[in-house]
Amino acid sequence: GDTDGDGVITNPEIAGDTDGDGVITNPEIAGDTDGDGVITNPEIAGDADGDGVITNPEIAGDTDGDGIITAPEIAGDTNGDGIISDPEIAGDTDGDGVITNPEIAGDTDGDGIITDPEILGDINGDGIIDDSESTEITLDLVNNEDNPLSICENTEVELAYTSLIGNPTQYKITFEESASIVGIQNVDYTDLLSDSDSGVFRFVIPDGVPDGLYEGNLKLRNGSGVETDNIKFFFNVNVSTSYIVSKFDDVVLCDNSSERFVAYQWYKNGVAIEGATNQFYNDPDGLVGSYSLDITTVDGQKLTICPKEFNIPLNKSISVYPNPVSNNGRCTVRMNGFEDEELSGGKLAIFNSLGIKVFYTEEVVKENVLMLQLKNGVYVGHIITETGSKYVFKILIQQ
Repeated sequence: GDTDGDGVITNPEIAGDTDGDGVITNPEIAGDTDGDGVITNPEIAGDADGDGVITNPEIAGDTDGDGIITAPEIAGDTNGDGIISDPEIAGDTDGDGVITNPEIAGDTDGDGIITDPEILGDINGDGIIDDSESTEITLDLVNNEDNPLSICENTEVELAYTSLIGNPTQYKITFEESASIVGIQNVDYTDLLSDSDSGVFRFVIPDGVPDGLYEGNLKLRNGSGVETDNIKFFFNVNVSTSYIVSKFDDVVLCDNSSERFVAYQWYKNGVAIEGATNQFYNDPDGLVGSYSLDITTVDGQKLTICPKEFNIPLNKSISVYPNPVSNNGRCTVRMNGFEDEELSGGKLAIFNSLGIKVFYTEEVVKENVLMLQLKNGVYVGHIITETGSKYVFKILIQQ
């Protein structure tokens, strides 16, 4: 077909045009670069310029090289034998062995539309969908409308599935407008992470997404380009960790400046803390661990505030000097590491060895000067802050 003999097929030459008349006629085959009447590797039927690649306007399977697939030609028939056999795919117009947009598996005439008698997904082009060509793809999502995901902002989410039937190779996720406008990004077609019948699909919840219920749509497709309908799923974004604030090194509180919340239950490291149902929680061990909250809003909604990690060891102590102190003497009880605000509303009491209260005040400051007219012995002091923190110290009275 190289009519000018320069070793390259250039227009109007046609690879396989053995009589050099500029037209492919039987038994010539477009793409038959060795002119033996048979397409053998690396030749490609329809490769009119003989460069070993099907490029527009060439069509794999176009044995007469006229740029159109007409019977008995079959789009995707790369060896031009009139039959689609593995690894050929009916509709694979570029002959690369993969169906990519705008190709359609089963599009035997390569016109980009499935028309009778073509069948979508009929990858061998025989007019029948057999088991190996089944386009059915089904699965069960672990988190459906009745069991939405519960997640936090700034998280890579794993949407779990089971009982997958079919042979999908990719997934994509699109979100409803309420999710898109707060910054949740769609996921374009992405390769599946596993070929098993269970696994996860992934998407990201960025920072700053308001709490609430959101909706997404999952779609799968197989290697032949066949897509499923949208599969809906739902997910709850919990209340931001920014609502949890450390007040002191042993007190954590919920920011309710919006007056949105009316009831609280604190958790530490995922375990409910018995009796911790105030807006604040005092941890006697210091703020070390993960703190979260179940909350109730003024309109009765039950919400969760995402866990927040703290590592603020307790750095408070009480020192007494002088100690021992003489009876009728003066001593100072110093509150080391406390803030004035923390001590406001505090109470200080001293008990003798029988448990009898011998001193009491509701004015607690950083340095408490006491005049104690007590008998010789060991006394135990208790300080309780307004937030419920308790501290104990000892005083020895002697001559």
